[in-house]
Amino acid sequence: MKNTVLVFLAPGFEEVEALAPIDILRRGEVDVKTVAVNNSLVVKGAHHVGIEADMLIEELDDNCAPLAIVLPGGMPGASNLYNSNKVVTLVKKQSTSGKLLAAICASPGVVLAQAGILEGKKATAYPSFEQYFPSSAEHKPESVVVDGNIITSQGPAYSLYFGLAILRALKGDATAKEVADGMLISC
Repeated sequence: MKNTVLVFLAPGFEEVEALAPIDILRRGEVDVKTVAVNNSLVVKGAHHVGIEADMLIEELDDNCAPLAIVLPGGMPGASNLYNSNKVVTLVKKQSTSGKLLAAICASPGVVLAQAGILEGKKATAYPSFEQYFPSSAEHKPESVVVDGNIITSQGPAYSLYFGLAILRALKGDATAKEVADGMLISC
């Protein structure tokens, strides 16, 4: 898993917030594995779209060290992520190791903030979810915020830009621009 990006899918996840970054990262030739945070490979999103994940969370070793972890939002998707002890453990380990951690919509507030990841960081989230940020975090009402190894985004409308920010962090400006141009995305 060292050179792999893990995208966690929990029941109720916001479909576009997962699929747009997955698509962009794969276009940028990044190895991406989707991980079901339930007991079935098929995970139903917030709008009842079923997505078949690549693997179950139980298949992940507790000591896996992925290149990056991506947390889509959605409700109750973000809460289901936070309620998974394994997700929280891996997110904390990812943060401690300084590896890339990306969260969008409700997940910055529900998962990252409550796991203690946003202490002293600049971040954004879906409007009203910044209320969960610790007092030491600086809420930035921007579409995508990058602070060191943490990338956060506001929500569905910014999913493409969120994916491009992750790709840029992993493969550089040239690859991100090439993918954006190919998708007709203005950056």
